[in-house]
Parts: sequence; C-alpha cells; structure tokens
Amino acid sequence: MSFSFKRVVLDLIGSFISAFGLYNIHVRSPICEGGIFGMALFDKYWFDISPAISTFVLTVICYILAYRELGKDFIYYSLIAFSSFSVFYFILEFTDPLFPSIANNLLLAAVFGAMFIGTGSGLCVLAGGAQGGDDALAMLMNSHFGIRIENAYLITDFVVLLISLSYIPLEYIAYSMLSVFLSGRLVGFVVKIGRSYGKM
Repeated sequence: MSFSFKRVVLDLIGSFISAFGLYNIHVRSPICEGGIFGMALFDKYWFDISPAISTFVLTVICYILAYRELGKDFIYYSLIAFSSFSVFYFILEFTDPLFPSIANNLLLAAVFGAMFIGTGSGLCVLAGGAQGGDDALAMLMNSHFGIRIENAYLITDFVVLLISLSYIPLEYIAYSMLSVFLSGRLVGFVVKIGRSYGKM
C-alpha cells in the first residue's frame, strides 16, 4: 500500500466539497438522489429498512466488489474519503445553511448541487478512493468494463431514479435526473483534467 500526501489532500478537499453541497443544497431540496442513498430511500419507503442499515450494507458490498479489482490502495483512500466526509458533514450540521433560496428552487438546486457533488466526488475518484458505494461501483465499472467514469455514474444513478418513480413525483425525478447527469459529467471532467497533469 502506497501513501501519497497529495492524494490524501485531494480526498479531504473532495469530501469537504461534497459534504458542503449535500448539507446546504441537496438535503434541503425535494430533489432525490441516485446511487446508494437513493436505494436507501427506496428501501425505507417500501420495506421500512432503516437507511443506517441499508446504506452500510450496500456500501460494504460495493467496496468488497471493487476491492478485488482496485486493490488495497482503493480501500485506504476510500476510508479517508468516507470518514472525512462524515466528519465534515457532522461539523456543518452546527452551522446555518448558506443558500436557502437555491435549495428552494428545483432548477438551481439541481445545477448547483451537481456542481458540489460532482467536483467533490471527482477529486476523491482522482485520488483513487470513493466516498460511497456508488462511487466504488462506478470506479469498478470503469476499471473492469472500460466504461467511462461519467457514464458509469449515469447508469447506476438513472437505474435508481427510475425505480424511485414508484413513490416520488415525476417532477422531482426529472430535476434529480438533471442533477445526476450534470454531476456525472463533472466527475468525468475533474478526473480527466486531473490525470492530464500527471498520474496520481
């Protein structure tokens, strides 16, 4: 297992950006999530399974699958990304939201939320880690099947959003799809630009 100060810093910055966006925008708007968090909401609605349980189980499964392909470094930097995200979000909970007007506007919430989540996740992926199970799954699809990272995000997020139509109004799903589309593109852009400056 190799240690890189630069990769740790990228993990920390990316995790803070994602936590900041999730706390200030996504959590405060009716736009739903794709990926693991979206599946947790689906499980809660239909099966009354606590997100605390379903999120943990789904993330561990994705990490195990990705570990076989991506190795020990992936787990190491993923633990940094995941734990620092939790710490940053916990700290932010003691602050007032900064963008209440954005969170109340579906279009602005979709766009600006995607900017924060896409940039933060992209930096963590660039560092070689994953903030959550859906990030790990996207990295696995990219490594094993050669699917571009932004398209891997779209596939997993859109599948979750489509099944979420079973209990979420179509209007919210439409804006949610816009958000995950933009964030997925941004993840790919951040990774591409970062790698163009040299291998991490």
